[in-house]
Amino acid sequence: MPGQMSVTPQQAKPDLWARCVKVLLISAFTLAIVVNLIVPWLAWRWTRAPFMGVLLEHTMVVSDMYGHGWSGRLAGLASPDRILEVNGQAVPNAAELRPVLKAAGPGNQVTLIVEGQDGEGWSQRQVNVTLMGFPSRDFISFFWLPYLIGLIYLALGLWVYYLKRDTRGGQSFGFFCAWSAIFTASFFDLVTTHHLVPLWTFSLPLIAASIAHLGLVFPTETTLIKRYPPLRLLPYLPALALAAWAEVALFALRDPRAYFTPWRWNYAYIGLGLLIFFALLLYTRLRPPPGVARYQARIILLGSIVTFTPLMFWIASATLQLKTPFQPFLYYPPLIAFPICVAYALLRYHLLDVDLVISRGLTYSILTIGVTAAYFVLIGLVSRLFAIASPASNPFILAIFVLFLVIFMSPLRDRVQLLVDSVFYKNRKDYRSILQDFSRALTTILDMPYLLDMLVERVRDVLHAERAAIILLDQRTDFYISHKARGVSKQVMQMIRFSKENQVVRWLAEKGPLYLHGEEGDSYPYGFSVEEKARLEALGVVLCIPLYTKEQLIGWLGAIDWLVGPGSQAVRRPLQPG
Repeated sequence: MPGQMSVTPQQAKPDLWARCVKVLLISAFTLAIVVNLIVPWLAWRWTRAPFMGVLLEHTMVVSDMYGHGWSGRLAGLASPDRILEVNGQAVPNAAELRPVLKAAGPGNQVTLIVEGQDGEGWSQRQVNVTLMGFPSRDFISFFWLPYLIGLIYLALGLWVYYLKRDTRGGQSFGFFCAWSAIFTASFFDLVTTHHLVPLWTFSLPLIAASIAHLGLVFPTETTLIKRYPPLRLLPYLPALALAAWAEVALFALRDPRAYFTPWRWNYAYIGLGLLIFFALLLYTRLRPPPGVARYQARIILLGSIVTFTPLMFWIASATLQLKTPFQPFLYYPPLIAFPICVAYALLRYHLLDVDLVISRGLTYSILTIGVTAAYFVLIGLVSRLFAIASPASNPFILAIFVLFLVIFMSPLRDRVQLLVDSVFYKNRKDYRSILQDFSRALTTILDMPYLLDMLVERVRDVLHAERAAIILLDQRTDFYISHKARGVSKQVMQMIRFSKENQVVRWLAEKGPLYLHGEEGDSYPYGFSVEEKARLEALGVVLCIPLYTKEQLIGWLGAIDWLVGPGSQAVRRPLQPG
């Protein structure tokens, strides 16, 4: 029957499940914040002790992460070797190892008893290693780089959750970002002080489950998920099983390397979660309208390709035991692209200036990189051509460079801005020009039907709406009736009327624009009657944009099946006739 909705209306108060989700998310964010506050102190404290030239996991097994010139690596230590003794003292954990190394002091040699592979078994050997300080460059690459990236994930997750906490997309993205921030923050502790190893291990399957969950609910839900909503939580069942297995294996007394296998399965599950996420994005991108979801899928796909292509190679090698060294400067920087793209897709249609921020940010980033590169090229050329020892400190060269910037920076910025807009926003409508043209046309048009025709056409052009309608207040009947429509039959138009007491009229008058279809399926605000829903559904309305005078609401624009492009969000503001 027309107007009937298959989705239950949102409740006025959150139910028990909503409260549980809120508690879970706040707990995850709180845990992520606490971890990110304590790990810098743990890392700094660890670097104060002499360094043995290898990083060690919690059972004293040598990690496959290493840097250039590390004394332990040069002495022949490699994964899966295990340190048993240092200078004759047993060192079963990092707490026992630290005082032994401090007593020896940097620059001195220590004697290790190492358990290593010997064919199919294990044998012990003696290795002499010279202690050293932990290199500053490696401290940046192994701690500060992932730590700062994790802070970006955490900040974006909190921001999106604050603005979209009532949507499944915002919730799943926030949960993913919280556990990603925990993963990156505790990464260095995994091979140094080992206080957060269980937490890091627990984060692996939850990251995999949350990324699969995000794909199931955003940009749009599949028909199966809409019909059976609990299925969206299915990825968490194997995640919890994998987490339990890994936690038990971490401290297996009989086998200090027992955790290798569950870790590999967790890496494989992350890869599976990413594949599910990519598959659902491609499905959304290639399927027919609605266009908003397709546009969001395209944005996220671009960010995902940049982010996960390098990381997938390392995950595959770790799963297949290829012993590929983890290179932080190769794998970590691209990770920033993914949360930025997802947050942009989630928030873009709710923050009117996001396009401007992104566009200007890209422009100034390109300019900064270009100016820096130009400066170093200038310094190099001057040094070669004129044999100047230190051109960087020469005030004459610096003055020339500054003068060059003053003269050419403004036109260069404009050209870079045009380039960025042409690449990323080539389909963007210049809505300010459209509004100006329409305002000028209003001064010459006196025929109401023609004016409404032009307004509908402009709305369809800007919103790419297949159908559009104008509902105006009829002063004779005091009802809001349909005056002009495209893609809606005349019979339906004659049936549509709303009184001032109807919920849709109250909403538009008091709260502004009304969105009837979110990214999680069809939904109506609480309190809408069945009759009102039937009328709106007969019109096929997705978005209602109120039209005001100074005294009252005089009507609204209704649109359906719009393929929102960059810049079109401007028309979502309430319109006031001049």
